[in-house]
Amino acid sequence: MSKKRKKWLYILIAIILLIVIIVFFSRRKPEAEYSTEKASYNNIIQTVSEVGTVKPVQELSLNFLNSGKIGSISVEVGQEVASGEELAALEFESLNSKKLEATAGLNIAEANLSKVLAGASSETVAVSQSELAQAKAAQAAAVDDLNKTKATVAENIRQAEKSLADLKSSSLDTPTAAEQAVYTAEVNLDNTKTMGEATIQNSQDSALLILDDKILIGEVALDNLKTILEDKDVENVLGVKNSVTVLNTKKQRILALEMLNEVKEKVSLANSSGKEDDVKVAGALVKDFLLKAGQSLTYAYSMLEATVTSASFTEAQLSSYKTLVTSQNSQVSAAATAVETAIQSFSNAILNH
Repeated sequence: MSKKRKKWLYILIAIILLIVIIVFFSRRKPEAEYSTEKASYNNIIQTVSEVGTVKPVQELSLNFLNSGKIGSISVEVGQEVASGEELAALEFESLNSKKLEATAGLNIAEANLSKVLAGASSETVAVSQSELAQAKAAQAAAVDDLNKTKATVAENIRQAEKSLADLKSSSLDTPTAAEQAVYTAEVNLDNTKTMGEATIQNSQDSALLILDDKILIGEVALDNLKTILEDKDVENVLGVKNSVTVLNTKKQRILALEMLNEVKEKVSLANSSGKEDDVKVAGALVKDFLLKAGQSLTYAYSMLEATVTSASFTEAQLSSYKTLVTSQNSQVSAAATAVETAIQSFSNAILNH
């Protein structure tokens, strides 16, 4: 064997011995170490994780006097509570709204009671006096018509009796049938003229009373509109969603007010003169005034539709103003129709005369 091969053999044997030694020591088990402790009572703390549903031992169904949305919850899940402790509360917005509406209704009722206790206002008295005068005029016209009818009936009876007497009489002075017909026609014409003139006068008196009465309705409506426009509680929110409605309302109200003095003057002239043309002119002006007042109320309702509520101006107050404007608009519209009807009746009485 050569020296070179012996050298490699020794190296191989050394490597094998090294591997055997490493394997031997790596497989040796470490010696067990033991610790001792004196026996005693102690607490053992250990965390346990579980997955599942936690259910209470007892469950109670809760019933509430009023239904609604929950506004707040005062306790947490699993919290221990005492008897009588608040668990949750409902939203109070709807209840507060109802409270405000009830309060507004109470205020209106109290205001009406105060008016009753204090006596009628000047406007109410004026309206009542106008209605009374109109009723008296209607009564007088009815009495006059009754008297005219009685007179006509009496004349017809007299004519019939005369005709009967003429038929029975053989006197040469007895008028002929033609003469009797002419006489009867003349009497009927006189009666018709008298009754026609009375009808015209009654229609004129009634129309003038209506004009005076309906002017007052328009004035009251414009005064109520002024109250809304000058209300300090609503000035910052009035028509904020559409400011044009405020401008239209104010402009139309001013147009109606600018007519008022001329309207009153023309009605006063018609009352004093009693002329047909004066009555018709006054009627046309009163109707135009009422139409302008009604238009201002229509704009006012649009203005209120564009109004929002605030801390100083509640939903109940807004609803109250809307109701007032709607009511006034209906009254003004009815007044304009009454004026038109009265003037038409007066014109018809003249045409039929």
